[in-house]
Amino acid sequence: MKPDTRAMVAFAAGELILRKNFSKVYDYSSGHTLTFNVSITEYEVEITETRSKAQLNGGVFGKHYSLTHQDEQALIKINVAGSNFDGEHSKGPRFKGFVKDNIVTLTEGSNRFVFGLLAS
Repeated sequence: MKPDTRAMVAFAAGELILRKNFSKVYDYSSGHTLTFNVSITEYEVEITETRSKAQLNGGVFGKHYSLTHQDEQALIKINVAGSNFDGEHSKGPRFKGFVKDNIVTLTEGSNRFVFGLLAS
């Protein structure tokens, strides 16, 4: 996945697991912070990155989320089990990770990335 897409997926997974109304994610590998507008209901997810206007949106099926990255026209599936998650990106590798406190660790293949969830 592209770095910003990876950060969006980490943010989405973290917010879907914790549900604490976070609005930002800090990418420890790049030193960048992304800010999001977020709407999560029982049936739908809409996440928009405010600078680029990139969107992840889609449906909720229990603990399974089927999201479309509108800019990449890619399907991203995220499965949640407690504080762990895994999934796939239709144009990229499978991924997995976990959330502890407000830290999201995401692994793609042998690469590990760490993100911090932040409130406004």
